[in-house]
Amino acid sequence: MPLPKVPATVPSDLKSIDISSLPCQEASPLSYVSYIPCGRSSASLIWHSKDGRVYPMCPACADHNMMNRGGKQVRS
Repeated sequence: MPLPKVPATVPSDLKSIDISSLPCQEASPLSYVSYIPCGRSSASLIWHSKDGRVYPMCPACADHNMMNRGGKQVRS
């Protein structure tokens, strides 16, 4: 079965998402056994070309994710 195609660019409709009430979805440093989201207030939307998903993130997690995991900032 072929893998689904992931868009190579950030879809433009993602720029209109309201992130003011979304918690940060980056994994907390306390996530050893299972996923625990960071939970701080989101300030950015980070998009990944690997899976084509957008993740709301706090400033610290967004910076870490863009520098170390190849995320692209959609909106701050």
